[in-house]
Order: sequence, then structure tokens, then C-alpha cells
Amino acid sequence: MDLNAGARIEDNELFGSTSTWQVGASWGYAEGGRFRASAGTGIKEPTFFENYATGFTIGNPDLAPERSSSWEVGWEQGLLNETVQFSGVWFDQDFQDLIQYTFSPPNAGDPNYFNVAEASARGLEAGMSISSGALTAGGDFTWLATEVIDSGFDSGEGATFVEGEALLRRPKSVVGASVSYRWNTGATLNSSIRRVGEREDRDFGSYPAAPVILESYTLLDASAEMPLLTTGNRSRLSLTLRASNLLDAEYEQVSGFSAPGRQVYLGAKVGLGGGS
Repeated sequence: MDLNAGARIEDNELFGSTSTWQVGASWGYAEGGRFRASAGTGIKEPTFFENYATGFTIGNPDLAPERSSSWEVGWEQGLLNETVQFSGVWFDQDFQDLIQYTFSPPNAGDPNYFNVAEASARGLEAGMSISSGALTAGGDFTWLATEVIDSGFDSGEGATFVEGEALLRRPKSVVGASVSYRWNTGATLNSSIRRVGEREDRDFGSYPAAPVILESYTLLDASAEMPLLTTGNRSRLSLTLRASNLLDAEYEQVSGFSAPGRQVYLGAKVGLGGGS
């Protein structure tokens, strides 16, 4: 059995001292299997804009960091001399003091950001991979359920947190697959495809912000690398090619903002230093 534990203390001139911790354990059993479990806490500090914005939006220098607590249990299993791998993780998270934006503060001159909301997230991640010589293929799936527990002071239709509803922009399901191949020359070819499910959002171009559904989308990416100059087993100069969103899918990760279309990058990688 392997055990680990850690703690961290941060001191900030705005919100004072905060502490976080994490513990974990894993234990293996015969035939390439392993169970693991972990628990811990974390924080997310306010952004500079949330603290100090001026003008139409007023920041709040008294914001506390968002806090989270989580636990997870997982399993890994290798078969056929580790050429086949399976894995699964169940996770559970709680978030407190989430920073909420309000278009109409309680009083004139008050900030637009407050620590008020609380939410939870839980889900399952599963994956598998197969390796056979130069070829590696795999797939993964994530199921996620989120819920707002405390909506804070703004619970209208245009609110960013509505009690009993899901957190914005979190897909309930994501499924993906990947394939890679490596030649004896050191050249590599990689490709991946990912399907992201529908997500709830708000159209902040209207007031009050109207609820909208962001449609699901599929992304196909690929990359390749070809060594041009090698010393021993070390590549000194390689040509690289990377393409994202090969299908030129039209989608939005945030309502009203289109994500990039097809992109292709050609480059070179230079290896410096000693070694063979």
C-alpha cells in the first residue's frame, strides 16, 4: 500500500491566511490491478478583475477565495502483459463561497461580485487503452452531474446560479477516442476525436439574461512529427504539423462567442544539449 498526505498554507494580503490539505492511498493486487482513493480541499482565488474592476462593473476587494472539498475512488487494471488497460474513477465535489456576479447590486456604488453561492458536482470517468507494438488506441467517457445548492441573492431567470439547476457550461457527457502510431524512424502520427454534450448557459446580450442551450459538438484533431536530423537516438531537428477542429465544426463554449474553426500549424522542433 502507498500512502501520501500534504498540506498548504497561503497568506494573502486581501483575504488573509487559508489552508488546504490532501490525503491519498493506493494498493495493488495480483495481475496488474490497483485501487486508489483520495480526499482533499482546495481554493480558487478571485481574479484581478473581480477584485478591482472599475466603471460599469465594480470589483470587490473583500472577496474570499472560492473553497472546495472533494473525494474520489478509482480502479485500474492491466491485462495481457499491460498491453490492455482499463480505468474508472468516481468523484464527488462540493463548492462553497462561489463568486456571483449581479447586474443590480443591493445599493448604488456597491460591488457587482459577492461570495454567496454553493454547488456540488459528482460523476464518473472511465477509459481504456490498447497498445500493440507501434500502435496505441484508446477511448474515454465522462458523465457529470452538477447542482446549485444555494443560489445566493440572485435567483431570477437570468441568474448565473439557480437553486436546483445545473452549473452553467458543464456538459453532462463527454466521450472521446484517440489513435497514435510511431515508426522506427521516430516519426509519429496522432489523432483524436471528442464529442461534447449539450450545456446550459445564459445569453448575457439581453436583460435579464435568457436561458439558452449550447449545442453538442464534435472535434477532430491530428498531429504529426517527422525527424529531419538525429544524433544516435536523439532528435535534433523535427518538422511538426498540428491541426485542430479538422471538421471545421461550428460551436460555442460560451453563448454568443464562436469558437475557432479549422486551424493548421506547421513548425519545427529543435533539440539542444548533450546526450545520445
